[in-house]
Amino acid sequence: MKFKITIAGFVTMMFLVFSSETSFSQIKFSEITNESEWNQLTEQAQKAGKPIFLDVYATWCGPCKYLEKNVYTNPELGTYFNDNYINAKMDGETDFGSTFARSHQLEAYPTMFFLTPASDVIAKIVGVREAGPLEEIGKTVVENSGKLAYYDENFSKNKLSLDELQKYQSILVTLGQDDKAAEVGAAILPSLSEEDIMNPQYKDIILAATPDIDSKVFKVLKANKSRLEQTWSKEELNQLFGSIFNRTLSEAIADRDTVLRDRIINELLPVYLESQEDINSGALVTRKIYLANTGQWKKYADLVNNEYIASHKGDSKFLYSEAYEVASNYSYSEDAIGYALAWVNQALELDHSFDNVVLAAYINAIKGNFDQANTYVTEADKMEKTDDQARMLTELKKVIDQAEAQAKQK
Repeated sequence: MKFKITIAGFVTMMFLVFSSETSFSQIKFSEITNESEWNQLTEQAQKAGKPIFLDVYATWCGPCKYLEKNVYTNPELGTYFNDNYINAKMDGETDFGSTFARSHQLEAYPTMFFLTPASDVIAKIVGVREAGPLEEIGKTVVENSGKLAYYDENFSKNKLSLDELQKYQSILVTLGQDDKAAEVGAAILPSLSEEDIMNPQYKDIILAATPDIDSKVFKVLKANKSRLEQTWSKEELNQLFGSIFNRTLSEAIADRDTVLRDRIINELLPVYLESQEDINSGALVTRKIYLANTGQWKKYADLVNNEYIASHKGDSKFLYSEAYEVASNYSYSEDAIGYALAWVNQALELDHSFDNVVLAAYINAIKGNFDQANTYVTEADKMEKTDDQARMLTELKKVIDQAEAQAKQK
């Protein structure tokens, strides 16, 4: 969300005359390149009694450039952060930047750190935030940094009241600290009665807690779905059941627990999904995700092939979708890509369409079969296509050329 300020009349004229002052309406950063500059920055923050806002970026990172051009230039955001923070930027791929990134477990660019004046991490935000949400996070940090230290310490000692746990979780949700918010939520859930769980007042707490299939929350939801549908929106219920599904399936995968996987299919899906057709489809998806993430590709392929024979014989779209899913999500596995190639070849035999030819080109490129990939690209180029398909083919050519060039360098 962007804030738009309209300036008219005399003020506009003054703005144009004194355009050099526009830097005051955006975040003013100090660039940190070495330890000495970092120490000076923390000393400045301690003297000012202000937290530090640090943007860690990479020069090649598109989202980082988006922040620089479209977010940090927002006047309201700039005014707030300049008044309340010591602001700094750091290239995470310089010598000093990479050391900082490793020590702070940087996962991706851009990453924004909110730090105490002593440089302890208050919050870490990965990825782009628009000006409005980023300002909200900034205000939450400023208003609650002292409370967070108290909550952090006393949560680890199990000394927070229910009211304090709820406030702590709310702050964590605003800061985007989803894992910690879920941990706090797990401590809140046992204190909620059945009526509390049914009460819309507790929806945000429950959603942030990411309960699993063995939680009291799921048992209450399972028994009272029709009542909940009167107080929760369909989107909220879908979000909740999706959260329970993801949390439970992650546990099943981590423990290679087929019993827990089958409980998802037999207990959760009939509550979560409406029709038997959707339940059957959900069961297939559940088993596929489990097998893929436990590396059981032979069983994965057998599952898909059996489903094809039983319910989709002669359906090229089914084969296309299965090949596309593997190529999109599991291209790191040679076994998986081998099965995807077999499925797209079957799809081509049934329907030699533009989409099937392009997918065959892409999968062959992943396999390193560049001659065959380029043959398919040439064939697709001669086929009738929409403007969107033409653009897609142009991008595919670039991807294949880059992959082939990299392969030759090895």
